[in-house]
This record gives sequence, structure tokens and C-alpha cells, in this order.
Amino acid sequence: MGLVSNTVFPERAHKGELRRFGIAPYLNFTIFSSSFGFRKPHPDIFYHAVNLAGFAPCECVYVGDRYAEDISGPRRIGMEAILRRKSGREYPAAMPDLDRQIASLSELADHIAL
Repeated sequence: MGLVSNTVFPERAHKGELRRFGIAPYLNFTIFSSSFGFRKPHPDIFYHAVNLAGFAPCECVYVGDRYAEDISGPRRIGMEAILRRKSGREYPAAMPDLDRQIASLSELADHIAL
């Protein structure tokens, strides 16, 4: 499991926060756009993620809360994507790449075979 994040802040700041909140041990890799050089939805950031994961795009699932960055981006390289709808966030009326969506991360088990 990994993390791909668009950010302007230094990678070290985010990694410190991941450690502070006890999340770091659950992640096999992290990619921050501030260090990587491309932002989501650029395909290279998703290709890098699947390479770090050691799987083909069709064997991975990306979960995110923004349509353009987190659904359209991964779908362009053949990766499944699940939209985690966030309360108060505006979403496009038409989301053609959207196959699956959830309201809470606890719903992921219904969508992913572990």
C-alpha cells in the first residue's frame, strides 16, 4: 500500500507527520509531487506508484477524494479507481470514468479482494 500526494510542501515534512500519526508503518512507499516533479493526474506519477508497488496498473486500485486527479489520472493508465466522496466537496455532474465510489474508507472491504 502506498500514498501519492499533490503538495507544495517538502517531502520530509509529510513523512514526519506520517510517523507522528503512526501511519508510516502501513505504507510501503510514498510519492509527493513536490519531490517527484509531476502532479496528479500526470500519468508518470501513477506509473511510478505501480512500479514501486511491484504490480501492473491493472492489478492496482487507487483510492482518492478528487475526481480529476484521483479517478481520471489512474484510469488513463489502466488502473482501477475508487472515489471516496468527501462531504462539502463539489464534484462534476458527469464523471465518465467513475465506476465505484464510497462514503467512508470502511467501505473499501466491499470493493477490494484482500
